[in-house]
Amino acid sequence: MNCNLARMLLEFPRADLASDDRASLAAHVASCPQCAAISASEAAFYGTLAKAMQSVPIPADLHSKLLREGFALRGARHRRQLYQWSALAAGVFLAIGVGFSGYLRNRPTIDTDAVAFAAERDWEIREAPVREWLVQQDLPGELPYDFDYRHYAFHGKGELAGRDAPVIVFHGQFTNEFGKVEIHTARVYVVEASRFKLHELKEAQASLVRVTVKSHPTRPDIAYVIVCTSDTLDPFLKRSIDPKV
Repeated sequence: MNCNLARMLLEFPRADLASDDRASLAAHVASCPQCAAISASEAAFYGTLAKAMQSVPIPADLHSKLLREGFALRGARHRRQLYQWSALAAGVFLAIGVGFSGYLRNRPTIDTDAVAFAAERDWEIREAPVREWLVQQDLPGELPYDFDYRHYAFHGKGELAGRDAPVIVFHGQFTNEFGKVEIHTARVYVVEASRFKLHELKEAQASLVRVTVKSHPTRPDIAYVIVCTSDTLDPFLKRSIDPKV
């Protein structure tokens, strides 16, 4: 350790120094007369100061006075923090209240009549292209049953008995009488006498599929073969929204 470092460390109380710094400083002071003189002077000054402070009488109520002032300062600080937090909370609640009241005022009113009409328009929009497509092929635009076009999937050509035939497909999820959800499909084939032997058509039933045959009421050259995975066509037909029906 050199003199510059030793004299810098002499300005600090020995208790604040690390143990190795105290040992190095003591060794240097023991071997350096100049630093030893400075150390002795510092020790004499602090010794005189300590005696002077010890000779000053301490008021009997100093301890309680310091405690009162400390509690008062701490209470004032806590009150300031409480006021600040209260103001902030009030501002937040005011903003929330204003926003929520505005949200309540701006809530839309549901026009159930409009919802019903919009739903029907949506179903009609789905049904219209099918009707147009059938008419373009010189076929009746109406199907033999009043199908619910909420379950409409697609329309096009499908193979039937080795030949293509117009087909409209319905698909949906339904809940049976036991509360279980089932997925079913109904394929409505439009068959013409010019391509198929209509007089030999008959209904059929397999374990998972039911085939229904329906003749057109005014055109004997047209018939419908409906292949359905449900026991009946009822799930695919329009029904009243009245729960009693």
